[in-house]
Amino acid sequence: MASLAAVAGLAALPEFALADVDVSIIGMTHPLAGVNPNSIDTATTLYEALAEELGMDKLQALATVVRENPGDTMTPAITAAGMDDVANRVIEVFYTGIVTKNGKKVVVHYLDTLQWEAMADFTKAPSRCGAEFGFWNFPPDL
Repeated sequence: MASLAAVAGLAALPEFALADVDVSIIGMTHPLAGVNPNSIDTATTLYEALAEELGMDKLQALATVVRENPGDTMTPAITAAGMDDVANRVIEVFYTGIVTKNGKKVVVHYLDTLQWEAMADFTKAPSRCGAEFGFWNFPPDL
């Protein structure tokens, strides 16, 4: 777990089970997308969906390339390995939460996608307000 945390750029990760998804795959999210997943549960769900969509072998291969080629060497190594499409799809799914199941686009996650994490300094996902329920019904404090 410590090496996974180091690869992912996370200070600490809670214990979790990934079912059929290899733990080393989670570590490639930050290097690829530039932002850590908001939730290990969300990351697990997205990688499980990606494993169904793309195949576990492709995700494992991409994780290996990312892990073995840190920093500026990562992008050329992904291209040299012919993994550009896989890397782009992983990034797209983590930012949008939309996967393909049975030939149809399906929203697996919305609130915990990286689009909101990347903009956390100035906005949050619609429906997450940080105030008590019904706050909009009360006049503002002036």
